[in-house]
Order: sequence, then structure tokens, then C-alpha cells
Amino acid sequence: MRKIISLSFLGILILLLSCRSDDDQNPGTIINNGLGIIQISGDLSDEEAINLINTNLGDNTHTLLIKNTTNLTKLDFSDITTLVFLEIEDNAKLTNVKFPQLTTVASEITVYNNAQLETIELDELQYTGVITIESNPFIAAIALPKLIEAEDISLSRNLSIETIAMSQLQSVSNGISITEMPVLNSVSFSNLKYCQGNLRIYANDVLENIELSSLISTGIDFSYSKSEGDISIYDNNITLLDLQNLEQTTSIVINEQSLTAINLENLKTSEKILLIAEETLIEVNLSNIEDFSRLLIFAPANMEALMAKLVAITPPITNTTIQMSGEVSVKTKEYIDILENGDNTVSIRD
Repeated sequence: MRKIISLSFLGILILLLSCRSDDDQNPGTIINNGLGIIQISGDLSDEEAINLINTNLGDNTHTLLIKNTTNLTKLDFSDITTLVFLEIEDNAKLTNVKFPQLTTVASEITVYNNAQLETIELDELQYTGVITIESNPFIAAIALPKLIEAEDISLSRNLSIETIAMSQLQSVSNGISITEMPVLNSVSFSNLKYCQGNLRIYANDVLENIELSSLISTGIDFSYSKSEGDISIYDNNITLLDLQNLEQTTSIVINEQSLTAINLENLKTSEKILLIAEETLIEVNLSNIEDFSRLLIFAPANMEALMAKLVAITPPITNTTIQMSGEVSVKTKEYIDILENGDNTVSIRD
């Protein structure tokens, strides 16, 4: 049902972009409403590209393809406010692209494998479908300061990106993936509340800061009965992870060898929680957990303190599998007995 609705919306939008009533045209006046699809490719110079744009751009334009250019270095699309498709791919010398008025891309933005691209300006973008930015070795930052909603966000293998900031983003109807960016050190989704698919951030070697403190849920979409919604954060360099407003998710997998603290104070529902650290994990806040089936915490720095928190949870944990690693103190053994008396299965490995 969702795909049908989405395709219908795109069809209507393309129709609106491609048609204008004769009533809007003055008799005897020739109006150029532009081509629906504009493709810029080949060995066009910057000046030739400008002439092509000026000749063919108009109200009908819904798709812009900038692909396989060999001489083009920069483009400025100051008059475009709405598109359906935007593709910028495989351009040899393109360094800068500006869309200073673009607010909506209904279906897809793809920025892929541009050998010299340094900046893409999308400062006014508010709504988009799928956005993919991949394998652009010289882009230093991704900033979408006005983006509110997106369907899917995929950012990967951009070797120079240090920061990702989407401060107004509130919801993503599918998933978010941020992977394999060796100098990325900061990711900020400070107002993101709902991600209705998977949230995956991994293999970013120096990434220390992830701002997700407003996130309420992942994988919960009652309109479409959608249930998948894993949070997977691993192989970065994170020490603190604040998910203080997270209430429900399908599963959480955190494998961070420098992690010292994770805040899940409002988490109520998650089928599985897996936390792995290299004996650095001191603080785990799970004070409101109600509905989960498996809790696995490996290499906590203070297993006794963690067990004490689990015992203190009200209502008491029942019918749950709990696995941990580390040394068992006398007090820890008492906590294990309490948990096992509540029909939980507790196992400790060395």
C-alpha cells in the first residue's frame, strides 16, 4: 500500500510540474516551461552548461541529471525550488554545486563517485525521499540545516567528511546508515525523534560524538505494521552514548571498545539489548526497562553495580535471559540469586 501511495504522489507531482493550463498563458505570448528531464554530461564547459540550463530549465523540470562530465567544475541552480529526482554522479572535475532555493526533492537525491567534489549546497532543503551520498573523496562536511523529513539517509565512504549535521531533522520513514568514513568525528541529529527503520552507525574509526538524545523510537510504524528497527552502533570511537529519550526499539547492539557510559533511562521495550566494551563500561542506565527478552553485557568494568541496578528495576525483571562476563563477587552472586528467583536465566562467562 505504501509504495502505491508514494508512486501516486510522484505521478501527481510530475504531472503538476509538467503541465500548465492554457488559461495561464497570454494569447500571442510564447512561454518556455522547460524540459521535464535535463541531463548534463560529456565534455561541456561551465559556460556551455549554463547556456544549456538557461535554455531548458523551467516549470516543467522535475529531474536533473549531472553525470559523467569531464570538464565541468561548478554549477549554480538558483532558480530551482522543487525536483523529483536529483543525481550527481561520476563527474571528473566538478568541485561545487549550489541549490540555494531548493526545498523539496520528492523521490531521490544521489551524490555518488565525484572525484573532485568539495561542496554541495542544500541549505534550504526541507523534505526529501531517499538521500545517498557515497564515495566522494573530498566533501568535508554534510550540513542540511533545514531538513525536517526524509525517507532514507545513507552516507558512506566519503573519505574527508568530518561532520554531519541535520539539526532540524525530526523523522525518517525508513532508515539511517552512516558507515566507513575514516575522519568523521561528529554526527548530530539533535531533533530526530522517529526512525521507522534501522539506525546503523559503524566503522567510522575516529567518530567520538553522536547526538541522538531526542530519539524516541525506531522501527515502530503503526500505519504500515512495520516492526524492524534495530539500533546498531559499532566499531567507532565513542565513549559516551546518550539515548535518554529512547522508549522503544526492536533491538540495540552497541560494540564500542572505548565506551564508558550509555544512558537508556527511558527505554521500556526492546527485544534484545547487547552491550560490548573492553572493560571500560562503567555506567549503564536502564532504570525503566519493562519489556525485553535478552540482555547481554560483555566486559563491564563494574558488574556488581550493574547487577544492583537490574535488581532495583520495578516492576521486577522476569522471564528474561541475562548474560554477562567478568568476575563474580559475593554481592554479585546475591543479585544473581534474586534475579533467578524471578524466573530469569542468568549466566556469567569469564
